[in-house]
Amino acid sequence: MSITDAGFHPTTLTQWRNRLRKSERPERIFDAVRDVIASTNVLAKKHRRAFDSTLLDDAVATQDTLKQLVSMIRRTRNAIPQAAAAVLVGDDYDQASGKPACAWNDPVARDALVSRLVNDALTVLDAVDGVELDDAQQQLVGLLALVAGQDVEVGDEEGTSRIERNVAKTG
Repeated sequence: MSITDAGFHPTTLTQWRNRLRKSERPERIFDAVRDVIASTNVLAKKHRRAFDSTLLDDAVATQDTLKQLVSMIRRTRNAIPQAAAAVLVGDDYDQASGKPACAWNDPVARDALVSRLVNDALTVLDAVDGVELDDAQQQLVGLLALVAGQDVEVGDEEGTSRIERNVAKTG
């Protein structure tokens, strides 16, 4: 699918959820997950805890945004030599795996990491500006620009960024 593809209408998910809810076995997905957990013993010796997940929404949204950003920077650098030549400081995009380490409960550390990654994305975008790209490369650059701009806002100081406030709705 291309970046301009409209995708499916959001009500599609609601329709399927409602059909599942009205069916004879509305818990079938949970049952299947329980069966996999039981057969793999993946939660053996783990204690069961339940809590309100809204406390984690903001941290998860931040980590997901950063993971997407790192992934798109890596993919763009792997596909376009000019992007690979750009000097970046936010992560070791060539050797590291996953998202960069961060003290996720420290807002200053999170914002510093967001700033470094967004600045790296902008550096990559500048490096490929004016370069003749094939369709796949153009799509990667478009996705990188999209990820670098979604859920991110300009920080209080020049050259800084942070995760946009109210990205993860709570309560």
